[in-house]
Amino acid sequence: MADFLRVYTRYATGVCLTAGDRTQAAAVLAWDTGAATSQQEAAHVRFVSDHAEVVARAGELEGYRDELEATVAGIRLSSEYKAALESRRSWRRLPLSSPPRATVPSRRRLVPWRRKS
Repeated sequence: MADFLRVYTRYATGVCLTAGDRTQAAAVLAWDTGAATSQQEAAHVRFVSDHAEVVARAGELEGYRDELEATVAGIRLSSEYKAALESRRSWRRLPLSSPPRATVPSRRRLVPWRRKS
């Protein structure tokens, strides 16, 4: 009977140690998961905040875009813009001729501090 108790005690001790190791590993995993969850939650809160700021900025920029589109439309409907377009079209209809030749001043005029040779 003493041999049985010794063997059974070793078996029970081994089972308890294995269960303790598994329990400790599960506790470490739970701790790590909790820490990762906290980090992911903080990242989520930052992302939600950033998203709200971006949505607000997009609304502001859409307002500017609408204002600029209205300004451009107003300019295009103005008589001055139409006159400028007509002037540009009339210049395009003129026959092409060679442009006047530009004269380049001599170096002596450009650099007065050089000695004359």
